[in-house]
Parts: sequence; C-alpha cells; structure tokens
Amino acid sequence: MYKILLSILLFSTVALAHEEKPSYYDDDGNLVVTLHIHGLRTASDQQHKTYSYDVVNPENLNESTSLNIVTSGPKNQLSSTFTRGTDSDHTLITLNGIGIKDRSTTGGTDDIGQHGTLGTCAIEIIKGPMGTVYGAEAIGGVINMKTCASDENSISLDYGSHNTWNKTIKLGTFLEEQKTILDFRIEDETSDGISVYPQGAEKDPYDNRSYFLNTETTLDNGYTLGTIFIDKQNDSSLDNSGSDNLAYTSEWNFKNQQINYFDKDTHFTFNNSDHKRSYLKSGDTDLYESNVKTFHVDNTKSVNDNLSFTSGFDHEITDVNFNTNIGAYVPSVNKKSHLHGYSGTIDYLINDTFLTYGIRYDDQSRFGSFTNHRYGFEHNGIRGSISTGHKAPTLYEMYGTNGYGFSGNENAKPEESKSYEIGYKKHFKETNLKSIDIAIFQIDIENLLDYQDNTIKNISGKSTRHGAEMGLTYDINNFIIKNNTSWIVSEGSNGTTLRRKPKWINNTSIYTEYKGYNLTSNINYYGEHLDVDSVTYATIPKSEVTTVDFGVSKYIGDYLIYSKLNNAFDEDYERPDGYNQDGRNFNFGIKKSF
Repeated sequence: MYKILLSILLFSTVALAHEEKPSYYDDDGNLVVTLHIHGLRTASDQQHKTYSYDVVNPENLNESTSLNIVTSGPKNQLSSTFTRGTDSDHTLITLNGIGIKDRSTTGGTDDIGQHGTLGTCAIEIIKGPMGTVYGAEAIGGVINMKTCASDENSISLDYGSHNTWNKTIKLGTFLEEQKTILDFRIEDETSDGISVYPQGAEKDPYDNRSYFLNTETTLDNGYTLGTIFIDKQNDSSLDNSGSDNLAYTSEWNFKNQQINYFDKDTHFTFNNSDHKRSYLKSGDTDLYESNVKTFHVDNTKSVNDNLSFTSGFDHEITDVNFNTNIGAYVPSVNKKSHLHGYSGTIDYLINDTFLTYGIRYDDQSRFGSFTNHRYGFEHNGIRGSISTGHKAPTLYEMYGTNGYGFSGNENAKPEESKSYEIGYKKHFKETNLKSIDIAIFQIDIENLLDYQDNTIKNISGKSTRHGAEMGLTYDINNFIIKNNTSWIVSEGSNGTTLRRKPKWINNTSIYTEYKGYNLTSNINYYGEHLDVDSVTYATIPKSEVTTVDFGVSKYIGDYLIYSKLNNAFDEDYERPDGYNQDGRNFNFGIKKSF
C-alpha cells in the first residue's frame, strides 16, 4: 500500500502548471483583483456533493445542523465541540484545510471558541468522518476556517453589556506592479465579564488581542504565493468547578504561520502551529505547550471531463511539553511524534451519477499505521457514503503522568469509526421553499479511549451515534427564513445515553430588509439532556432552553451602524452545570470603510 500511494503521488505531481498569464484588467480597462479562497481538500469541484456540509458566516456557527458547541461559562471560557453526537476530540479544526491541532490539552481537544474570527471570511463545516482526506481526529467532522485577503480598509468600534469594548482596524492594499494583496488586521476586546460561578460575587473579566497578516501574490507561472501570520492571546479570569475563586487566571496564546503555493490543481502548504496555555492559581503556575509542524501537498490530474485523480502527502511533527504544579493534579509529559500520511482519491462522473473513492494511509511513529476508506455517490441530489475514521491517542494519554497516580498507556490503540449516510439536497427557483438538505446517518465507534485504573484504556464494544438533520431555506415576502433541526441519539458502548448531548437542537434565523435596514432574529432551542453535577459529579437531567436574539444594521454612506440584543427574554441557565451563561445583553457599534 505504501508504495502504491507514493507512486500515485509522484505521478500526479508532475502535472504542468498553467501557461496562460493572468489578466488584471477587464475589457473596459477596469482593474480586476482576484481573491483566492482555499477550498475543501477534495479531489474535484464535484466531490462535496457526496457528503453533508455547510458554509456559514464566522459569527453564525449555530446555523449548522448537528453542530453543538458547549462553552463552560460565558465568552472566553473553554469550549467543547460535538459534531453529530461524537465526542469533543472527534472534530478537527483546520485553517485553509490544514489541521491546527492543539496538543496543549491532555485529550488533544482544540477549542474553536478561543480562536475568534479575525481574518476568517467563511467557515466550512464538514459532517461525518473525513479521515481519507484529513487523517486522524475527523471522526465527527471538520471545521475549516477559510481566510481570504482583500484590499478593503476599515475601522470599527463596538460597545456592549458588562463594559465590553471591541476595537478593530483593517488595512489592505493591492500592489499592482507586484501583483500582491496585503491584508493586515488588529483586534482588541476587553470586558468586565460576569461571574463564571453562578452564585459568585466576583466578575471574571477577559482581554483578547489578535494580529493577522495575509498576503497573496499572483506569479507569472500561474501559481499564487500566499502567507498567513496569526498571533492571538486571550487572558481570562476563571472560577473553580462548583465554587467562586478570586485568584485564578489563564492565558491562551496561539501563533500560526502558513505558506501556500498553489494553482487550481496543485497545492503546497507549510503550517507551523504553536499553542500555549498558562494557568495561575494562588501563586502557582501550570504551563501547557504544543507545537505542530505540517507539510502538505496535493495534486489533481484530470484524465477527461468525467475522470480525475487526486493524491496527497502530509508530514507532521508534534512536540508536547507540560510543566505544571497547581494542586495535586500536576500532569506531565515531554514527547515528540512524527506522522506521514499518503492519500489518493478517484472521482468519476457517469450518466449524471458522481462516484468517488478515497483512501489514506497514515504511519505514526508512536502507534504504527492506520488506513481509512471512503465510498460516496451522488445522483440528482441524492447522496450516500460509507466512510471510516480514527482518533489517535495523544502523547499525554500514551506517556503522561500526574499527581493522582495516572500513568499513560504506550499500547493504547486509535479509536476507530465507521459512518453510514444517505441524504438529499436540492435548490428551488419558483417556490417559496428555496433549498432543502436532509441527511440520515449513523456513526459506530470502537476502541473508545477511557480513563480507568489510573491509566488510559480502550473500551470493548461499540458506541453508536445516529440521527437525522434537516436544513430548510424559505423566501416569503422578502423574509429569508432558515431552519436547521438535528435529532441525534448518542450512546456509549454499554447502551447508556451520553451526557451533554441533547437529542434535539433547532435554530431558526430570519432575515429581512426594510427601508435600508437589515433586520435579523435568531431562535435557538437546546433540548433536554444529561449533565454532570458540578459539585457531586453525579449524572443529572437538564431542562430545555430557548433563547432569542435580535439584530439591526444599516449602511449610511461608508458607515455601517449595527446593534444586537442577545437572550432578549433573559433566560437564566447554566451550560454545563455549574457554569453561568449571559442573561439579556446587548452590543452596538459602528464600522467605517475607506
């Protein structure tokens, strides 16, 4: 298998670059600036028809079916992402298709809530295992943050409840002679916050600072050279689980450098991702650091209009170091690992039916090799797939220790998944119903990793997550109504219902325009579910919660004026148990483009 995939890779990457020179002016002599959006890492422009995905505004992640993000308190606290009822470490977060894996946690769970949206123009949410393309951690799905450089210039100022201020500056330009777009952004957000502990007397403030630089240069050989530099630091005050704490803070720092060299068929990418978490409690400090370097190349070779091959290669180096001394927990690990991934995909269109097959072979220095497969089809909007995935044990789970007697298991095996999906997607023109997207799915997971007897063990048996999701879009008298519903049953290998995973989640978004005002409303329903009592740690039931948000915005010349009222009916709830959530709150702001 190793030699076959390597041969495909070498064969495919000799495809010639396009010889046509890019044009920078249209027929009327107007300057044309092309914005490159790095798309899904799949073999062709058609393969996305065979799986479920959404493309959403970075501020509206809740508008995707089967995506459940739980933040342990208000904004800036830790968050967990559950896709299609899978676990919090089963969703891979990527930047332009490259994993920005956070190994600065014991379970290797990345935190989408900490990353923010500065520089992100759209977010792609791919649901279901995509191990044949992205490798490990994509059992539940992939959240892909897409960047796109622009020459827009703007400045914005936003004020909201709890003395929350957000200041953003964006500077962009197009250097015509160098055929280069420069895009630089700075964002600073501060807030007095609320108490994370529901009965707490002390507010828990936060301070976020972000820097983003994106360049794209169109070269004479038809390729584009892009660079992305990100530096983000979030400082937050924390509370204990089940009690207030007046001397507990955290710093989360994310630095990422990405270089892309690509045309429409071939992509070369190098990504360097640094995560650093620091916790200060009563004078003691915990430090969690991880670095992941990734080199990626993929190439698509079209035999004809109906048949194409894509091959890919990834080399990944992971370095993890924990240095901790708060309390008795004191987890520790200092290890490196290497991974080589080889992938190949065949796409074939025959008589209006699209067929795809993908395979990926991963060779990981710590636990050995793993192979994933994916079969998919699409015909007149009907899609189906069978796909596999895996989640690798983290270096901490294999080699770590802590003050409570935990010792890692060097023989831990990857978690394995198999997913089945059937769906239907269609767009309409002449009716009020504009689009429908339905899917029925099941994900079976074996060898789940669990903490037992002071170590990590693979659990026998099969854990099943199955359900259905439906997205509808209506246009009724200039009202755009989007409704996304998910029904998911998540069960452990012993048949018990899993915690923090409601069966029903629904989001309804309404948009309209009236006399130049853009009006929005969101109704968010979060169903009954099981949770963990923050004091006794017993399993407890939690009630359903419905929150409603309203927003309004209007352009006045080069100024955008906007305001939003969140949780308009002041619902009082904790999610998860013992972690306070915002009541009724507002923000308003102004943005000037120049």
